[in-house]
Amino acid sequence: MSVNIIGIDPSLTATGIVCLSDGKIVDKKLIVSKKKDIERLLDITNQITEFIDHGKVSKIDMNVIEGFAFGARGQSMFDLGMLSGIIRQYLYKNWQCRFLVIQPTMLKKFITGKGNCEKSLILKETYKRYKVDIDDDNIADAYGLAMVGYAKFCIDNKIDIKLNKIQKEIIQKINKGGIE
Repeated sequence: MSVNIIGIDPSLTATGIVCLSDGKIVDKKLIVSKKKDIERLLDITNQITEFIDHGKVSKIDMNVIEGFAFGARGQSMFDLGMLSGIIRQYLYKNWQCRFLVIQPTMLKKFITGKGNCEKSLILKETYKRYKVDIDDDNIADAYGLAMVGYAKFCIDNKIDIKLNKIQKEIIQKINKGGIE
């Protein structure tokens, strides 16, 4: 039985998406749209659904999506909310998979050990910790989200996984319903 996790870093400018099977990348994509307004939301959603529907896994055990950055303001905050809602509805309706929403600070802490760091540090730590060479910070975030989901799935199902102290603490917080 393989464990398949999708990590999505939703963005209006560049959405990263990664599919893991048993903790290894089987597919990844950077989704960009030059369209505006509702057409952009639909285009991004269509690219995500195309990626997942025609991807390399036949089931999804969990979808992990990055929560909102509380610094976002104005129309972009509403558009990101709509995009996130459309993505979640699609995945729930078509794949019946569980959702896990991870705040940006929690993701950063899981990957780097620090809740507040530059995006470039996520790329560096992803390579150091997992030996995965990713050249885009959106895909690195999506990979990190998928790894959080994989760790949670393994712990919840008593599957052996190697985590450091901070990563274990984050999974415990998630399991208690805590956010950071």
